[in-house]
Formats: sequence, structure tokens, C-alpha cells
Amino acid sequence: MPEFGVMECRVAKTGTTTRGAILWHVFHADPAGEFHPVNNHPVYDKKVKKTVLRDFVSKKSLSSMYPFQYLFTRDPFDRALSAYHDKIVGQKWLGGNMTVDQFFRYLTEPGIRNEHFIDQLSVCNPCLLNLTFLGRQETMMRDIDFIINNATHLHNRLNFNITTQKNEPLFQQNKSDRLKSNEMENLTLDAIFQFIWAFRYDYLAYGYDPYHALRRYFSTIV
Repeated sequence: MPEFGVMECRVAKTGTTTRGAILWHVFHADPAGEFHPVNNHPVYDKKVKKTVLRDFVSKKSLSSMYPFQYLFTRDPFDRALSAYHDKIVGQKWLGGNMTVDQFFRYLTEPGIRNEHFIDQLSVCNPCLLNLTFLGRQETMMRDIDFIINNATHLHNRLNFNITTQKNEPLFQQNKSDRLKSNEMENLTLDAIFQFIWAFRYDYLAYGYDPYHALRRYFSTIV
């Protein structure tokens, strides 16, 4: 968002579609309509200015245009569950017939490059960026309200009110909450432990509790 000196390093499965809906009017003068057919998604929307991380980091002049830089993170286990329901069950990626246990084991295999499935540090390494703000998907409405109304001048373009916006259906969806008990029964503790170890740096860097995955597992199957 060069007009406002704001840049988001986008991490997939952290609420990017919701944030794209909120920030629509930064890039568009027309009403947004329904969010988000694929051609209106921030990744594919040609009016949304984008660059790759390596270019952004290597070009100091480019980085200096954005004094406010932020990214959003998410609990790794919840992010993986969201990817499973959205990409595997919903969009039939990877054949669409994986069990949740097979998917979690797949996530620990070497050589995966898809940004929806790899660790968040590999997508946006905060050590390479001059980050101003680190938001969380778990507190996204509060965090985006701070970014728009307090930390930047985005409020000159956007009318965002956390009290009214958080009641909109789009902002209440959480795909990681859709895991049914019979699906969780297919997820083994061994796969969870392997996943936690493979994604350990996300847990360490962003302060997420690995026991959250175990609590969700046991609360679902009991």
C-alpha cells in the first residue's frame, strides 16, 4: 500500500482473505460486492501491488517506501487444520482423498514448497524485514483495528469499526474449527508429535503453545 507507506508480508492461512476484504478500498474505488471470488482474491487481484520477498529485501529503496511493515501469524496446528479443510477437502488439492493423519504426515516431508503447507518462517522471515507490527490471526480484528485506526493513516481511506465488523459472517469463519470427532480419530499422536517437531521454529519464534494441539486432539476424541 505505497500511498500509505504500509506493507504486509502475506502468510497464507492466517486470515488473508478476510484482510483482503477489509482492505479492499485501499485499491478499489468501487464497492467490493461479495468476498472473494478467485479473481478478487488479493493474490490474483491485479490492482493489489505485490512483490516477492527476495526483491523486497534486496532493494533498500523499495523497503524504505514502506515505513510500516507487518505480518500476521497463526497457531501452526490450527493453520494446518484450516489448510486441510480448505485445500484438501474443499478444493481437492493433492488428489483430495487424504485423511487428516496422512495430511499431517505429508506436511513433515522434505521438499514441500507450497506456501499454504510450509512453515510460516519460510514464507515471511521477520529477521529479514524491518517489521513494525506482528499480528495474530487469533486477535486479528483487534490487531487490524489498531493498524488502520492507530498505527497508520489507512483510516483516511477505510472506515473500519471493530464492534460492527466482528459480527459479519465473513469474519467469524474459522476452518480449523470444522474438524469432526471422526476425522480427529484418524489423526494419531505420532503424526501430531512429528508435526510439532517439524514446525518447532514457528512455535518458538511466535510464542505458540505446542500443547494446544494435544488439547484439541483429546478434547475432540473424548
